Amino acid sequence: MDNRIIYLHGFQSSPDSIKSIELQQYVKAHHAEYKLWIPQLPLEPDLAIQLCINYIDERMELGENITIIGSSLGGFYAVYLAQKYDLNCVVINPALHPDEYIERYKDYLEEIITNLPENWLVSYINVIRSFKVKTLTHPKRFLLLTQTGDELLDYRIAQAYFSDSYAQIDEGGCHNFDGFEKKLPHIFEFLG
Repeated sequence: MDNRIIYLHGFQSSPDSIKSIELQQYVKAHHAEYKLWIPQLPLEPDLAIQLCINYIDERMELGENITIIGSSLGGFYAVYLAQKYDLNCVVINPALHPDEYIERYKDYLEEIITNLPENWLVSYINVIRSFKVKTLTHPKRFLLLTQTGDELLDYRIAQAYFSDSYAQIDEGGCHNFDGFEKKLPHIFEFLG
């Protein structure tokens, strides 16, 4: 049975992010038994989730063992998908309430995303809310990595949400998660 890791990047990030590259290098050097899938996620949450669902369904049909790692908005998606499929999941400074953040950054988003339809905000928020997981069914399937210095998200929200999960909360740091490469051995220890 193949072991597959899905890495989901954050908002406005990409498969070429520093964390993605560090993960790829670490797997190549230390865990060649894992295969990686690091998609470019669409901005639209329903399309991002559907892309992942299609891929997970395909890989599960082949009998693969799947783990999801998600950072920021990718962490939000990872929680939804891990809950849906009962998968192990690692979240890094997860954005657990992106519907609230979107409202806060509405003007900025309208500057960077062109051709937004009228009333896009209401539609986007409703779609995001449809993917929220209120309570984790199997909290021990989750590992939270967060840093108190995250300048975008309050780490205490994730700390409370994942209170029954495994967690590493580092003092300082930032939203990008300083020292991610040093956490990779711990992530793979969690994966077993």
